[in-house]
Amino acid sequence: MKIADLAEKAGLPFEGDGNLEVRRIRGIDTAEAGDLTFVQGEKFVAMALASSVLAVVAEPDVELPGKTVIRSDFPHLTLVRLTHWLHPRDAPIPGIDPRAVVEADCQVHPSATIHPMAVLAAGVKVGPGTEIFPGAYLGRGASVGGDCVIHANVTIGHGCRLGDRVIVHAGSVLGSDGFGYLQHEGRHVKIPHLGDVVVEDDVEIGGGCSIDRGTYGSTVIGQGSKLDNLVHIAHNVEVGAHAMLMGQVGIAGSSKLGRHVIMAGQSGVLNQITVGDGVVIGPKSVMTRSGREAGVYYGFPARPQREWQRAIAHFYSLDKLVKRINRLLKTTNKDEE
Repeated sequence: MKIADLAEKAGLPFEGDGNLEVRRIRGIDTAEAGDLTFVQGEKFVAMALASSVLAVVAEPDVELPGKTVIRSDFPHLTLVRLTHWLHPRDAPIPGIDPRAVVEADCQVHPSATIHPMAVLAAGVKVGPGTEIFPGAYLGRGASVGGDCVIHANVTIGHGCRLGDRVIVHAGSVLGSDGFGYLQHEGRHVKIPHLGDVVVEDDVEIGGGCSIDRGTYGSTVIGQGSKLDNLVHIAHNVEVGAHAMLMGQVGIAGSSKLGRHVIMAGQSGVLNQITVGDGVVIGPKSVMTRSGREAGVYYGFPARPQREWQRAIAHFYSLDKLVKRINRLLKTTNKDEE
C-alpha cells in the first residue's frame, strides 16, 4: 500500500515519496526497506537513520532526512491503527458449519460465523459479525454480542452474557462455579452457584483465564477491561471499567475494583476488599484492606510505594547493622578484659 494512501486513512500529513510502497509493519530493530515503523525518542531516531527502512511514523518536530514520514503526535498509536490496513484479519465466511452443534431455539445472526466442532446449547444468542472458533462451548441460554471473537476451546457457561466487541482467547472458562463451601460436621458442603458472568463491551480476556459465576448475582468485568493470560476472578467480583489485569493475577470473592485499576503480574486482592479508582498494585503484591486512594502499592500487605521502598531498604540494611553491632560487642568485650 502506498504511503499517501496510508496517511489518508490515518487522516495525517506526510512528507516525502507518497508513491512509496509499504508491505508490512515492523519494529525499528527489525525494519528494512519496504516496511513501515515508528520512532519515539532520540535512540530510535538514530536507529531509523542508520537502517534501510524508508517509511516512518514520527512526531512533527523529528528530523529524518532521506525518509518518507507520516507525521503524528502519537506515532505508536498511529502505527497500531495502520496495522489493521496493512495486516488485515482474514474475513470469516458467515454461516454455521454443518459440523458444528447448534441446539434448539438458538438465535445466530446470519452474519456470524460458527466454525466446525463449536457447540451452542439450547437458547444461545450470537450477535452480528461474531466468530465462534472450533471447540468452543456456549452453555444453555448464554449470549454473545456483536463483533466478538471466541477462540478455540473457550467455555462460556450457561446464562453468561457477553457484550459487543469482546475477545476471549483459547482455553478460558467463563462461568465455572465459584470456590464456595460451608463447613458442617467436618465436611465441605458445596454452595450452589446460581448467578452468572457479565462481560461488558470491548473487553479482551487472555488465554487460560477462569472467571467464576456469582453465587446468586453476577460476576462483572467492566467495559474496556483487559485481562492477560492465566487470570483468576472469583465469584461475585466486580471489575470496574478499563482495568488492566496482568498474568497470574488473582481476585478473591466479592471484591470490587474501581475504574482504571492496574494489577501487575502475580498480584492479588483478598476477599470482600474494595479497591479504589486509579489504584496500581505492583507485582506479587496483595491488597489486604479497603479504602486505599489512587496511587501505586507494593508488598504483602500492600502499602504505598514510598513506604514499601523505605521498608525494603531498611530490611536489606539489617545485615550491615548486625555486623556493626557484633564489632561493637567484640570491642566492648576486649575493653572489659
